[in-house]
Amino acid sequence: FVLTSVAEGGVSLAAMEAASFGLPLLLSPAIADGVLEDGKNGFIIDPDKPQLLARKITLALKRLEKMRNGGLKMRKQVSWTDAARETFTLYHRLLGKSAHTGQ
Repeated sequence: FVLTSVAEGGVSLAAMEAASFGLPLLLSPAIADGVLEDGKNGFIIDPDKPQLLARKITLALKRLEKMRNGGLKMRKQVSWTDAARETFTLYHRLLGKSAHTGQ
């Protein structure tokens, strides 16, 4: 699973879902925090370096079973409640409201 977003920041639900299914993750630093253990269930990548990204994809495919096991371990560590709370807070912040009061 490759996600090279530089703007997202925070928890990526798509990356969490991919990790919970055991897919190797290739994520930009902006979205890797809390989901990716570099070298265990994927790699942190630089979206501005496509040749390095291609090498990391190849390496992830060569280590697919090991990466899959690392991703499945993440299933136990991922908190969907925390992800929902972060998403809720983000939506309210974007709407200019307090997540706790709704105002």
